[in-house]
Amino acid sequence: MAATTDEVSGGRLILGLGAGWHDAEYDAFGFPKDHRVDRFEEALGIVVPLLRGKTVTFEGEYFTTRDAVLEPAPSRDIPVLVAAFGPGCCT
Repeated sequence: MAATTDEVSGGRLILGLGAGWHDAEYDAFGFPKDHRVDRFEEALGIVVPLLRGKTVTFEGEYFTTRDAVLEPAPSRDIPVLVAAFGPGCCT
């Protein structure tokens, strides 16, 4: 979806990603709430290379993928904005 949105917007997409914080959303989708930052870090290790047109093989504690490819590949490197908020942040 990000690649398509970037294409139809003429290359104006900045993809914002975060680990999430609202427990009700985790519950609604059945996502585990433990180790959010660790899970997010692994997810970034998969998503960002895919957005760069790379084939991704990854085996982590939470996610595994073999020869994953994003098709259609983005026509440019889509900027990724990583957001966070917590203790020690934003003081």
